[in-house]
Amino acid sequence: MQTQPETQNVIRSHYTTLKSDSRYRKRVSWIICEPSVALYEYLSTQPLVNKEHGSARYTDVEYVRTRPTTLDKIKAGLKERTAKPRQVYETLTLRNDCDDRPRDHKQVRNQAQVVNRGKSTSMNIADDIQAVLGGVHTHPFVKVVSVRHSRSPVIVAYTEEQVKDIKRFCSRNTPDYMRSVLGVDRTFNLGPCFATISVYKNMSVIRKTTHDNPIFLGPVMFNFDGRADTYKLFFRTVSDALAGDVMCAEVNGNVELVFGSDEEKAMVSAMKEVFPGVQHIFCTRHVQENVRRYMTDVVGVAAVDRQEVLAHVRAACTAKDTVTVRRV
Repeated sequence: MQTQPETQNVIRSHYTTLKSDSRYRKRVSWIICEPSVALYEYLSTQPLVNKEHGSARYTDVEYVRTRPTTLDKIKAGLKERTAKPRQVYETLTLRNDCDDRPRDHKQVRNQAQVVNRGKSTSMNIADDIQAVLGGVHTHPFVKVVSVRHSRSPVIVAYTEEQVKDIKRFCSRNTPDYMRSVLGVDRTFNLGPCFATISVYKNMSVIRKTTHDNPIFLGPVMFNFDGRADTYKLFFRTVSDALAGDVMCAEVNGNVELVFGSDEEKAMVSAMKEVFPGVQHIFCTRHVQENVRRYMTDVVGVAAVDRQEVLAHVRAACTAKDTVTVRRV
């Protein structure tokens, strides 16, 4: 008899596991010589109730994927000349049934970012930089514009009130119960320019709804790369601004500032070089997101197990006997 080819040389299969229940799997098989015909098989029993989305933090309701036609309607409404996300959301909510309407207002705002990203403006980046250069002498928010050879320019902006607040709430002379971490993070998806922002808690103000201290914006750097020397320029500018007062002259030496950030190596190394005595802690939100992303994309942990692990991570990040957390 003629030797037959091996099975793996004739039929190829692809498996997909449902993230909320690893027992439910989809198998797609096709003959290699006829790839236009495929066989779909579903193994085990489909769960009767959908689990919450793996990235959900503020809701525990089941997750249902939005229909593509609904997303197309949202984008079409946002492309109108004077359309606002709130108007588009209200229009689609009133006109459509419960199965064909936006999930919430945030979903419409997210689609607005995608739509507006492709719109052209009357000014290019060079015109924007030229306008900022002129703002150094005319606008109180623009403080430093650094133009370097063969490198993109860097803009550092802050107000004197922001510097005074950081001295009040983040310096060594601030009581522990009034201390605030100075958080630093680089934002994405805002355009071709990154915005590296710093934030702190204003301990002299309390929100009526949550009875918590609100987060205020500190010095901001507009940059086009994430190099260590770019971050050094930003931190040196902040250090010089804080050292302008005699009471905060220790920022150039043994300072007890507490910085919070993600695990970006260039930022952390620049921070520690400019502020040698700084205390640095990682942002609990970034720690949780990194753990969640690793379990979802790398390990493939089921949603139930992910929630259990994240609960332990949250408990560890909010431990009462941790000095750095007490100062947050």
